[in-house]
Amino acid sequence: MKKTRLKKQLFSLGIVLLCCEASSILLCAPVQADQAWIHISSPSGGTWYIGDTLSISWTSLNAGAYVDILFYTGGMQRYVVASDVSNSGFYNWLIPADLPTGASCQIKIESTSNQSIYGYSNYFTLNDRFVKLHTPTAGDVWFGGETHSISWSSLNIVGYVQLSLYQGDTFVMYIAQSIPYSPGMYTWHVSTGISTGTSYRVRIDALGYSGIFSYSSSFSIKKRTIQVTSPTKDSTWYLGGIYQITWVSDNAGSSVDISLYEKKEYELSFHNVQSIIAGADNDGVQTWTIPSDLNPNSLYRIYIVSDAYGDVSNYSASFHVEARYIAVSSPDGNDIWYIGETYNITWTSENAGDLVNIELYQNGVQRTVLVENASNNGVFLWSIPLDTTPGGSSQIKIRSSTMTSLYGISGLFSVSKKSVAITSPQDTNLWYKGEHHVIVWETKGFSSNVRIDLCDDTAVAVTIAANVENTGRYDWTVPLDLSSGSQYTIKITSVMDESIYGFSSGHLVIESTFLQQWSGTIVLFGVVSAGFIVAFVVIIRKWRRRIAAEKAGEGSEAGQIVPEKLSEDEYEKIWERNRD
Repeated sequence: MKKTRLKKQLFSLGIVLLCCEASSILLCAPVQADQAWIHISSPSGGTWYIGDTLSISWTSLNAGAYVDILFYTGGMQRYVVASDVSNSGFYNWLIPADLPTGASCQIKIESTSNQSIYGYSNYFTLNDRFVKLHTPTAGDVWFGGETHSISWSSLNIVGYVQLSLYQGDTFVMYIAQSIPYSPGMYTWHVSTGISTGTSYRVRIDALGYSGIFSYSSSFSIKKRTIQVTSPTKDSTWYLGGIYQITWVSDNAGSSVDISLYEKKEYELSFHNVQSIIAGADNDGVQTWTIPSDLNPNSLYRIYIVSDAYGDVSNYSASFHVEARYIAVSSPDGNDIWYIGETYNITWTSENAGDLVNIELYQNGVQRTVLVENASNNGVFLWSIPLDTTPGGSSQIKIRSSTMTSLYGISGLFSVSKKSVAITSPQDTNLWYKGEHHVIVWETKGFSSNVRIDLCDDTAVAVTIAANVENTGRYDWTVPLDLSSGSQYTIKITSVMDESIYGFSSGHLVIESTFLQQWSGTIVLFGVVSAGFIVAFVVIIRKWRRRIAAEKAGEGSEAGQIVPEKLSEDEYEKIWERNRD
């Protein structure tokens, strides 16, 4: 067995020696001066692909220092691979994507100095290899913040592809640097930081295949945006004030939700505290009355979000809230203020300016401006003019002179005239002379002494009391010598201001009592009756004496006897003759 192995080794060594000897013979053989050639060893057949790097190799003799490398199909030159390259015997060629493909491809190499010296490779097949983008398509509009699909197809591609964004021919950003070529789709969330434009293109590159790439058609990128413009940074809005939240938006839908965010002094971040309005029109403006219960020590922000596109939103800059108000403390809802008197209108305010206007409202309608540009010092002395219209639904409104929408308004109070109201006597009362009665009254708006008069209709008949305390009661005994009447009234007048007075209602009847009415008649009748009786007695006595005397005279003269009884006619005659 060892002998057999030795024989094999000696046989191999002999072959090697023979080969070396043959090479020495070739190297040492003289070269003919007119002999020149180029022999291409690669490509030597097979299949190559667009985008591959083809290693072209050759040997040459007396072909010069430089050569041209050409690409042929069907016996015709199609492409110049390289011109005037070093005749080094080796050249790497990246097969471009625009070459015609087929089975009758050749490489030709010829001497740059002598084009008669050349060589052709064996035929080889060149197959297509490509990647082609289908989306985005021409005219598409993609919005920042949204998700879109990039799709492509490919041939003879394996491995990975790269996606990039270009604007025109200018690189913008990588979309994806290494993703599998299959299944030919990539979901891209379009960055909101990309500028809007109309000439964007997506480029896809087949990694490992230089020159195998494709561009999409041009498309547009726009933004769906909301930008809050008011409130502005560090601005101050006032509690209870009415303000406009403003914003600008682009492609953000037809409606938005608006919320208020707060960061308290001890907190690190903002949090939602309340909804301002949901489903507001996306018209860029929303009126907001700031709630009076917000904390002035916090920072606030406005948050606006699209209803249709939830990731399209924006926060305002942080702003402050402070108290701003005018609060009227006097008059209040229970006051009655009287015309002609002077009262203090009082109020408190904060951040309302230095000057205010003070206005009188009645039944919700402005009646007059009491003063313009008065000092905002919290007090104003108002002397109510005599021509002021009384009213039970009166209010004082105090308005900032510089911020006319800022005002405070009092509760409802009454503006009244000073008055006297007599409650006794009342209509149809009957008072008799000599009787004791109480005159009762109420006054409004004054407390000074009063005068009490008894009027016959409206003219003063008797002054009952010229100057008495305004106590609301006065005891009066109806004089006996007062004339009876049915048109009497009681009038009570302020001693300090005679324009303030009041009459009792209806008419007061004053009469004598029954005894008072008949006492004179009875006395007269009695006097007359007594006189008549006395006269009658005197007359009878006198008459009787005369009769007796006449009787005695006649008897003596005539000697006749007088009868003791006379007839009625005789008595009458004697009476007529002798009466005074």
